[in-house]
Amino acid sequence: MFVLAATGANVVDADVFQNEITIASIRPPINRPMINPIQHAVDKQHSGRFHGNRIQTLINTLAWPDSLSLDKAIIPNTWTALEYTIHHSTRDAYEVLRKHAPTNNPFMVMEFYPGWMDFEGKKHHTLDSQDFAESVKKILSYNGSVNFYMAFGGTNFQFTNGGDWELVYNSITTSYDYDAMITESGDAHKTKFLAVHNAIGKYFPIPPMPTPPSPSPKGLYGTIQFDFYANLLENLHPFNILYNINTPIQFEYLNQSFGYVLYSTQLNNFIDRIEPLFLPWMQDRAVILLDGIIQGIIGWTEKDPITLINLHPLKTNLNPRLDILVENKGRCCGELPTFGCNFKGMKDKPRFGLKQLSNWTITKLPMDDKLVNQSMTFNWKPVTFNMSVISSLFYRSTFKINITKPLHSFLCTDNWGHGFITINGFNIGRFSEKGPQRTMYVPAHILKQALSFNQPRFSTTPTWNSNGITFTNQSIVGRIPRAIFVDTNNTVYVANQEENIIVVWHEESVNPSKIISGNFTQSSSLFVTSNGDIYIDDGIEHGQVQKWIVETNTFATVMNVRSQCDGLFVDIDNTLYCSMSLFSEVVKRSLNDPVMTPNRVAAGTGFEGSASNELNYPGGIFVDVNLDLYVADCGNDRVQLFQPEESNGFTAAGSTSLTPTISLRCPNGIVLDAEKYLFIADIGNDRIVGSDLNGFRCLVGCYGEGSHSNQLSYPFSLSFDRSGNMFVTDSYNNRIQKFLLMKNSFALSFNQPRFSSTPTWNSNATIFAVQSIVGRIPRAIFVDTNNTIYIANQEENIIVVWHEESINPTKIIFGNFTHSSSLFVTLNGDIYIDDGFKNGRVQKWIAENNIFVTIMNVSSQCDGLFIDIHDTLYCSMSSRQQVVKRSLNDSLMTSNRVAAGTGIQGSASNELNRPVGIFVDVNLDLYVTDCLNDRIQLFQPEESNGITVAGSTSLNPTITLRCPTGIALDAERYLFIVDQGNDRIVGSDSDGFRCLVGCDGMGSHSNQLSYPFSLSFDRSGNMFVTDQLNHRIQKFAYLDQLCVNTSSVALSTYQSNLTNNSSTYFPNCIYSSSYYEAIQVKVLRSGLYTFFSKSGMDTYGAIYNEYFNPSNPKENRLSDDDEGCRLHQFKFAITLQINITYILVITTYNYVADLFSIIVSGPDVVGLKNISTQSVIQIPYSSLVQSNYSLQLTTDSQTYSRDCRKLNYYYQAIRMNVIETGYYALSTSSNMSTFGDIYEDDFNSMNPFENLLSQNYRACSYQDFKFIVYLHAGTTYILVVTTSSPNITGKFSILTSGPNNIALDPYTQILTSCFIGQKCQFYKKNIGITLDDILHDEIRPHMTLSGQTILMKINTTSTMIMFVGGLINGILSIITFQSKGLRKVGCGIYLLASSITSLLTISMFTLKFWFVILTAMDLSIHLAVVRGGCVSIEPLLKLCLYLDGWLNACVAIERAILVFKGIHFNKRKSRRIARCIIVILPFFVMGSIIHEPIYRELHEIKTETNTAEIDRWCITHYSPFVQQYNTIILFFHLAVPCIINLCSALFIIFGSARQRSTAQTRRTLRQHIYDQFSQHKQLLISPMVLLILSLPRLIMSMLSECVNPSNHRWLFLFGYFISFTPSMLIFIVFVLPSNLYRRAFKESLTRCRRLFHQ
Repeated sequence: MFVLAATGANVVDADVFQNEITIASIRPPINRPMINPIQHAVDKQHSGRFHGNRIQTLINTLAWPDSLSLDKAIIPNTWTALEYTIHHSTRDAYEVLRKHAPTNNPFMVMEFYPGWMDFEGKKHHTLDSQDFAESVKKILSYNGSVNFYMAFGGTNFQFTNGGDWELVYNSITTSYDYDAMITESGDAHKTKFLAVHNAIGKYFPIPPMPTPPSPSPKGLYGTIQFDFYANLLENLHPFNILYNINTPIQFEYLNQSFGYVLYSTQLNNFIDRIEPLFLPWMQDRAVILLDGIIQGIIGWTEKDPITLINLHPLKTNLNPRLDILVENKGRCCGELPTFGCNFKGMKDKPRFGLKQLSNWTITKLPMDDKLVNQSMTFNWKPVTFNMSVISSLFYRSTFKINITKPLHSFLCTDNWGHGFITINGFNIGRFSEKGPQRTMYVPAHILKQALSFNQPRFSTTPTWNSNGITFTNQSIVGRIPRAIFVDTNNTVYVANQEENIIVVWHEESVNPSKIISGNFTQSSSLFVTSNGDIYIDDGIEHGQVQKWIVETNTFATVMNVRSQCDGLFVDIDNTLYCSMSLFSEVVKRSLNDPVMTPNRVAAGTGFEGSASNELNYPGGIFVDVNLDLYVADCGNDRVQLFQPEESNGFTAAGSTSLTPTISLRCPNGIVLDAEKYLFIADIGNDRIVGSDLNGFRCLVGCYGEGSHSNQLSYPFSLSFDRSGNMFVTDSYNNRIQKFLLMKNSFALSFNQPRFSSTPTWNSNATIFAVQSIVGRIPRAIFVDTNNTIYIANQEENIIVVWHEESINPTKIIFGNFTHSSSLFVTLNGDIYIDDGFKNGRVQKWIAENNIFVTIMNVSSQCDGLFIDIHDTLYCSMSSRQQVVKRSLNDSLMTSNRVAAGTGIQGSASNELNRPVGIFVDVNLDLYVTDCLNDRIQLFQPEESNGITVAGSTSLNPTITLRCPTGIALDAERYLFIVDQGNDRIVGSDSDGFRCLVGCDGMGSHSNQLSYPFSLSFDRSGNMFVTDQLNHRIQKFAYLDQLCVNTSSVALSTYQSNLTNNSSTYFPNCIYSSSYYEAIQVKVLRSGLYTFFSKSGMDTYGAIYNEYFNPSNPKENRLSDDDEGCRLHQFKFAITLQINITYILVITTYNYVADLFSIIVSGPDVVGLKNISTQSVIQIPYSSLVQSNYSLQLTTDSQTYSRDCRKLNYYYQAIRMNVIETGYYALSTSSNMSTFGDIYEDDFNSMNPFENLLSQNYRACSYQDFKFIVYLHAGTTYILVVTTSSPNITGKFSILTSGPNNIALDPYTQILTSCFIGQKCQFYKKNIGITLDDILHDEIRPHMTLSGQTILMKINTTSTMIMFVGGLINGILSIITFQSKGLRKVGCGIYLLASSITSLLTISMFTLKFWFVILTAMDLSIHLAVVRGGCVSIEPLLKLCLYLDGWLNACVAIERAILVFKGIHFNKRKSRRIARCIIVILPFFVMGSIIHEPIYRELHEIKTETNTAEIDRWCITHYSPFVQQYNTIILFFHLAVPCIINLCSALFIIFGSARQRSTAQTRRTLRQHIYDQFSQHKQLLISPMVLLILSLPRLIMSMLSECVNPSNHRWLFLFGYFISFTPSMLIFIVFVLPSNLYRRAFKESLTRCRRLFHQ
């Protein structure tokens, strides 16, 4: 849309091109889905279906129902469907299909037309509903299938209509309604929908429908009244323009699909006769204009590719501009016509009379989504009554919707001519007075409900007058006003906290028009709804929010709160929000609820905090139409955005945001404009800031805290009126300030680029124009926003003009001016030029009629000319020591007024001495180059005394000037000055002034200037300078645009800063130590990448492969650069590979610290991560007490890997006893290159980075280190002295200085066994010793068993003996307990299972042993095999071992039960329980140790002796909780079964003795116990033996991780092997002592012999 409308209103921007043909598009004529086709299955075998991960669907051809079409359409193995209308006979169609198609080809009408498309200027197509329904029934009667085209009418929004031809080219209308059953607005056709429904109901069981569905409600929004218009030809500056084109170019070759293209050229000597204009191959329609006046409209047809129009000469101009505005009306869909209607624009050179026209300027006018922003820069003019339309115009208007939910609507375009319409930026299509379409469909989703507050649509860089107007003061609004609201009627509401009233001003009223009194107190916020109801904070005393009801003039409580509401808001769903600052929370409740429901939390936890879900003293709030909640999080100096139903917000503004461009200090008020840009009351910085495409910037209050008109003090909230003017509650100044949105702040005629923080230009210029073109001593230059360049040639008294990108001048303007020193060009192309030297005047060249007029009388040459935003012309009269001005809006040429200077030369603040260049900003601040006073003076509006803003006499001088002459300001109001006497251009930034170009002294080289006079910027920021004494114009290229081409690459950015805490090193041996930051670069895609920096400091960058060594910065360095991109910024390109670690190091020179940004461009984004460690802060230390210690590194010293890359660094660990807290310096003196680290509490040589306190690297010229570190008394510190390279030995001494002595205690580290692996690649062990730990260091890799140690051979023999013994034990036990007689009770079943598990246990033990041996001897075994064995074998071994123990415990329990039950023992129940336990027990045991395979991992570690050698460790690492659980499980599985056995044996002995003593009273209980003990002693001995044998394993499982099994390897092996002997003793423990089991064994053995002999 084109409009700057009131917030919340819908904007209709009808671009009415009077007498023009309408706009058409290039796409096929459907751009929305045509849904609900009615069709039944043709053939289940061939209907679309999913198949695996693919979709199978029907592919068919389509033909009209005639023999010729079908013969072409039928393809083998493919079905053919038909397309036709009701005018075809269904019977004939069916028969012709059967005649030509295969017999199994179904009768399918794929496109059955309920109507037809409409063409511009032709009749509207309709079909009778009943006739259409009858045709549908006929198709179904032949068992046919039908698909309606269209079932649902559509709309060709934007430019998506197509074209067709009926002997001539025709454009399809925007509406594609097609007379379908469902209209384009989604309603049922009033007759056709029901007729077709009933027709289908004859053949298919569908519910009856007596009447068609009711249409949806439509919105009636009144009449559109256009308010403003803009001439297309006067507003071409936002569009892409091509110059000096010899032959017109078609749309397709301009890479443009939609819209228009404007072809422009100059006609010469068009005097007194009518001449024909021939336009060959012009497609589709052209509007012909001469000097902006429509001469006629011509259209292309297929028959006549050459079009002709007769042009009449203009009396006002003999050399008129010819403009041909060509419209693309839509490409043809279907078969291409002879002349190709799918190429748009002009193809060949037009001919004017007999002359071919060349030298074309082509303007691309796609009228796409960018049009909304482009139209912001248009020169809009009010629409007047009976205004004649003679050119191509834009119009704009607004209308409001006051209902809650917008409805679909239609827009009538009668009498609007031809054009297209956008509403809220959405192009709803083209219209034409030719018809047949008269109304445009407006879908509800593009409309917006009218909001009660204003959300203006600003330009890309809106500007407000920095000097505010006091709208009201303390006498009306009281002390410390906080709450303000401006509604869409421009009614202003302010809460007076002192008198507890609401003061109301209606639009334009100076005095309050209404006072509303209430019982609220100290209100901090208010909100007004569309109907005029006022919601006001009353929380600080009464804990409520009140609502003033406009209809009844009464107050009601609508929300209960626990705090004052520093922000109130009512969203589009009628939900009320309150920002409770004291409770760090935003709450809400729906106002639609009939009763006052409890509040719900919208944001915050109720506790102060800075996490994403927390707030700290929230203030202002804003809820947009998407229900996104913006909260000014005052205490966290940020603005948080909470999306609907999300408790975690993200930072939208502030230093912690994703791309911070501003730092806030307690933000409070917050508003969003129509484009969702943020405007924030930054209380702590006493200013209002706002965002745009380039981030945040200060808008008003940018001059610090104060009470002047350009200052604020504690601004609490803000609100916009309909015009975009800003109202601010200036709380501590007890007033409301109004800041005016500057007129045409977005439509300046000159360029004010927005540069980077430290912009840089190429110091070597290119010569833009030489003396032969611009004459001697050129002075005046101007570059407009179209990049058109104007230069005054003083010798020939002409103005030379270059259009954008043209090398040679494109226009020469002759006049009677002389010795012009300045010129200024306005938006409409009028030129104001100095003619004061001889003629005492300023002339204006009027672009419309090519004539000069006198516009100002002066008494001196004007060395500077300027026109401000209020059309006031300024002239700098250098010989009169004055700047004068006059308004160009005055109908008569009034006398000049003084803008600056007294007319007498001088250096006082109100005086000037040869003023030259001038510049007036949007705040009407006048900047004057006061040449002979060597300064720049700033004169604020109506102030006669100026302020020196540049030069040695300024408040904070950073540069000395010498006769400055030219001046310009950029978008951020930084100054750029032509320092004529020093032959250079200087500029300012946040750090002051610096030289930009011409910094190498006076001369004629490309990097030099000679007496430069003025400068001007083009759109890209390139600088044009009039180099007077070299008689040339120099162009200095803005370098930021040369650093990277962002059109085809991915960009990655990284922002950080170097501080006094940053690490330091010596980049080379020339400069002193510098701060640096190391950044790890993660490459996701191999390719060429470019790195460059942006910073206010002089940066240097280098990239390293794998690692960065600060002590040797050349090691592994791949590339580096210092000033490759621009002055003081690095840039280098390098090919990077994935899976390689790169380190980018950014540094500067000396101890300079500042912010910096890194930008990386390449084929993909890269990951950038800070990996620097903080360096020692260089703080002065005391040297009162000094100590010296001498030590030595020898080959007997301990070694470690200092940098985790190289091995065998000799080192000495020294304990430091600090007596007094303070700063200490430690340094070495040695003939070696020493290196030092300090550790706190402990030093672990396996991990040299653990506990590292600080480190500092040696200088290039020194071999020794030096620390300056703050040490605490009573803390243990370890100083580790080593060398910068491995294998270096020698003597060294340590010198300490500080407030007291430091006792140094060298010691030898005792290496711990708490870790396995090698240095810098180690793993901490957990509790317990395994076979892997015991044997790992004993096994010799790459050797057979014969080459192993004697211990390994003995272990191997022992293992095989145990395996054989266990195998025999298991077989004999199985033979025994497989007897049916023994399995009549549970014991037999348990023992049979135990026999099997004992066999499995000894087998798994053997497997485990050989797995450890073989994988350690043969490192070539596949890693997957080793990893699988590591994870699974040990848990399976434990499973078998634990099962064996529990089965034995079950036997013991059943024996005890048998004794207890006696004759009542139930054998059947015993068997049933045993079977259940045997099934459940493995799952129970496995479940209890399931953590083992989860936490077991295989690690590969490079050995220190041979980095190619791989050492494999199978490691179990538990968390503390799991470790505790594992300990409990170990006790449970190993100790509990033994205890059960022991308790069971005691129970059997004492229980049996007690039973016998009861029956046999002749003997005492003690005697019976003795007898039972003698009889069952094996029951006590067995569990005790088993417990003793299990103890070694239990002890080994509980040993500390720091126990080294290699110290007592024999002992550990003996214990480990012994712990598995219980699994070999089943036969011995249970069978041999029992007569019953021995007998069963003999019987089983006998049966086996018999079977064997058979």
